[in-house]
Formats: sequence, C-alpha cells, structure tokens
Amino acid sequence: MSVGEAPRTPAVAPLTRRYTPHLLVAGTSSLPPQAVERARRLKGVAGVTVVDAARAMVGDRRMGLLGVDPSGFRAFAPEPTAGSDQLWQTVASGGLAVSFEQGRDGALPLGAVVPAGRSANPARVRVGAYASMGIGDIDAVVSRGQARALGLPDGNGLVISAPKADTAALVKRLKKILPRGTRVATLAAPKRGDGTRRKSLPRVTGRPDGAAATAPPSPATR
Repeated sequence: MSVGEAPRTPAVAPLTRRYTPHLLVAGTSSLPPQAVERARRLKGVAGVTVVDAARAMVGDRRMGLLGVDPSGFRAFAPEPTAGSDQLWQTVASGGLAVSFEQGRDGALPLGAVVPAGRSANPARVRVGAYASMGIGDIDAVVSRGQARALGLPDGNGLVISAPKADTAALVKRLKKILPRGTRVATLAAPKRGDGTRRKSLPRVTGRPDGAAATAPPSPATR
C-alpha cells in the first residue's frame, strides 16, 4: 500500500434474505465441522451461522460478545440492523457494534477505543456502532478476525433459525450430535408491532472502519 492510500474496506455481501434466530449454541471449544454440517441438515433447520461466543469484558463491564462473519450473520439480525451496509462494513473493518442498551449511559461512546476481551491483558477495539442485536443476552458483535485478537473461542457457537421445527425436539437432537457440555439456549420470539423500528435504526460512526470522522482543519489552523 502506498503512502497516503486509504485501507481497503473488507467486502460484505448484500442482504438477500433474513432468518429469525431461534437457538443459540455455545460450546467450550471449537465445534467439530462434521457436527456443524449435521446440525445444518436437521429437519426444520432453515439457516445456521457459525459464531465465536463468550462472556467478555468490554470497557469496564462484562457482556455477551459474538465474533461473526458480517456477510452471513447480518441475515439473523433484526430488520433495521440487517439492512445497514455501513454497519456491517464497520464490523468487518474491525469495529465493535454494541446494543443500544449498553450504549445508553454514555460509558461506550461512538468512536471511543476501549479495552475488550477475555484475557488478563485485553486488546483494544473501537466502538463503531449502536444497533439492536435481537439475540437474548448478546450485547455486542465484532468480526471473527477481531474476535481472535480479543481472545474469544474460535467457532464454538451457532445461531440457528428453525421456524417450523419442534423446538424441544430439535434441542434434543442437537445435544446428541454436539460435543458434551455444549449449551443450547432457546431465544425469545421477537416483539412485533411495538412501533420501535425508527428507534432501532443503527447509529454508525462516520467511517467504515469504526473511527469517528474528524473535520478537516480550518485554513487558520493549518
């Protein structure tokens, strides 16, 4: 890259369809690829995306954090979140997207760089967006590449959409094919018709990489 050339924004696939998330799977280590493929083929399963799932520190608080593939995971997000190309480009570029609830008190302002991760020596990540997550106790997402830097487990989780499945029966089948100790949580049905669509539109910093945009210096200060 030549001097002064802007870094290339990672490509994020456009949103082509949406899935309602019904189950969140979380193991203690990477899920075997064969088990993931078997989960995809279970009767009633419409969509599956692999995630890195952990309870981790972000700033001075512990929260549910996912490492995701922005191109695939966006389909499982609430409609306003799923449709924001800028949001997912921010995540793909290394930014952190946090829930509106976590951003409400001002402790995680947009554009701020905060410590994050599971280790005693956490990495640092820029708060790039506020958005509705729509998945249980998940408060924030980063890209899977950023999740490696933050010390999250690699591919230890799944988000599953199964709108026509018997949920209890599907959970039992999943537990038979996934490693012992893997947790399978049923997600609450999303609320409809509550008039919050406008409020839940994502708020994103001015640059795709999650950095807060800065105004150019005035002629008097150059």
